[in-house]
Amino acid sequence: MSLGGRTLIPLRFFGEAFNCKVEWDDSINGVRITSPPKEMTVIGFYALGDSKTSSWTNLFGKPYPETDRGNTDVVGELALGWYSLDKEGNLLTRSRTGWQRPDGWKKVLEAANKYNLKTEMVVHLTDGNGTISSLLKDEASMTRAVSGIMREAVLYQGVNLDFEGLGYRDDGEQLKAVQEAFTKFVRLLAEQVRTGNLTLTLTSLSTLPTAHIRVTITRHWEN
Repeated sequence: MSLGGRTLIPLRFFGEAFNCKVEWDDSINGVRITSPPKEMTVIGFYALGDSKTSSWTNLFGKPYPETDRGNTDVVGELALGWYSLDKEGNLLTRSRTGWQRPDGWKKVLEAANKYNLKTEMVVHLTDGNGTISSLLKDEASMTRAVSGIMREAVLYQGVNLDFEGLGYRDDGEQLKAVQEAFTKFVRLLAEQVRTGNLTLTLTSLSTLPTAHIRVTITRHWEN
């Protein structure tokens, strides 16, 4: 039906065409449209692996290093914040940002495997001192970083890049150059990740005057 140059369609027909539940709600004196439930993956960001880390108990329900099912039925993947890079692209397990691989890291992987939790190695960098910018300006450093990440990635089901602050102070052509360099690095890594049948997650933290926004994009590569 057309009205005033606009095409109108029945709300119920439109909603049910997308498998939504359409019903009248007296409490709001209006129509409520509910989309069908979809399966979601919950990723827990953890730096587990020692007796002082409270998140171990929160996840597994028992003090380190004991385990139980705990909340493992809620979390589907563990993003393990154990890695960083230097300006030359060397993979670090002891970084200046405080993200460290704990002595008991192998116990974490064993526990994750026991409860069928997928694991990602998180590579965390901040650009406060220009570490990321310097890395992305040198092709040899990028190649070295990708090689180091992939050598370690065989222990996990995925790689998670958590690069923070990149391009924050840039604009115009300079920002465009940063974007292109980052895209090139991700493409280099993605090619290797795909070969290894792993997942790749890009986790970006944007610091704005009013908010902190974290966006996670996951690509699942198939054979």
